[in-house]
Amino acid sequence: MLTAVNQIGEVFSLVHGFPKEELRSIRKEMNFYCPHCHERVHMRVGNIKFPHFSHMPNSSCSFSEGESKVHLQGKLDLYNWLTSHRGVHAELEPYLPAIGQRPDILFQWEDRIYSLEYQCSAIPIEDMVNRTKGYISADIHPIWILGPVFEKIYGASPSVNQLSAFQWSFFQHMQDSGLYLLSYCPQKKSLLHLSRPFPISSKKIYSVITTLPLHQLHPSQLSSIQTKQLKIPLSHWLMEKARWAGQRMRFSRKYKDPFLQCVYNSGKNLLVMSPQIGLPVPSMYTMAVHPIEWQFFVWYDNIRFKREGECISAKGCTAMIEERIKQGCLKKRCLPLLKIDHSRDMVIQYLDLLCSLGYMKRLSPERYLLLKPFLFEQNMLKSLDFEKKFYLENLMKINGQFNRMIHIF
Repeated sequence: MLTAVNQIGEVFSLVHGFPKEELRSIRKEMNFYCPHCHERVHMRVGNIKFPHFSHMPNSSCSFSEGESKVHLQGKLDLYNWLTSHRGVHAELEPYLPAIGQRPDILFQWEDRIYSLEYQCSAIPIEDMVNRTKGYISADIHPIWILGPVFEKIYGASPSVNQLSAFQWSFFQHMQDSGLYLLSYCPQKKSLLHLSRPFPISSKKIYSVITTLPLHQLHPSQLSSIQTKQLKIPLSHWLMEKARWAGQRMRFSRKYKDPFLQCVYNSGKNLLVMSPQIGLPVPSMYTMAVHPIEWQFFVWYDNIRFKREGECISAKGCTAMIEERIKQGCLKKRCLPLLKIDHSRDMVIQYLDLLCSLGYMKRLSPERYLLLKPFLFEQNMLKSLDFEKKFYLENLMKINGQFNRMIHIF
């Protein structure tokens, strides 16, 4: 912690740059207490970390977790950056008794109040969900910023990265440009803006990386950073699809894997899947699986036995996806900072894309007409050639749904 309360109830902050010798003298004369639990805390003035407060050993306070040097420095940098801008009022580590939470920074810009959480270590996603709900209930807009987990790729754009479930949970959404994630590196004094996440396998994503020196950024820009178009080589998308299918076949326990069981029961082969299954759509990030998996279940549960001229329900497809999630056949990503669940959008986007490709016709917002069946090749070489030809012939239609934000070439 960088703030505590002294014995007469005054808030004492270490952000003002006291000389270490002066702090050591103050420490002898004053006692300090946690603003939340009111337990005694110790002012640490060492030679490695800069000065900070910490709880006594075996403290039961929920805010007693240790903070790394990177966390303390990053929090201080962000606080100083906010207070350097006219019209921004910021508080460091204020305790909010109404919700029992203490954000790293609370600041007000114009008529809106924001909580800024700088998170350098992994915490349970459930904690992040609960804290986010707490801020929203108090009409506070939460902003979560990751520690320097992407420091090795600063300046590289577009880039291929692997994201953990915890890192995915930091994505926020802008109406105009979609998902984005913020990460701050105290060493570089730069904010990294990762946007346009485009999953190319279960864990890998393409993304646009924008690096911004903190001193050049205004707080109002945190949610309005302009980024470039994401360009993805078609050969890479197809290669990753094939690699994912091979690894899934090789490393999964086939007889206990509900997805592979359904593939086997349908008489199909994952290595020669129809190119109409596994298509990229804007909201495919909703699922924590490759798009082949959830689109296969759309086909398996809703389209497989349909004949040309029969109808398919968007509501039914969405309901079956939810049922497959409940059964453990599919896994949805936890995206606690998104105000809207985009899983229905994902299904609609897929069905609409099939319409653009000539496989369906939309009759109403909920009803689709099947025009022709999906095509499955039996020979692997023929399947690969057919898939490549299919994409080359339909790239304009596939790209069209991304509103020029993402371009496959």
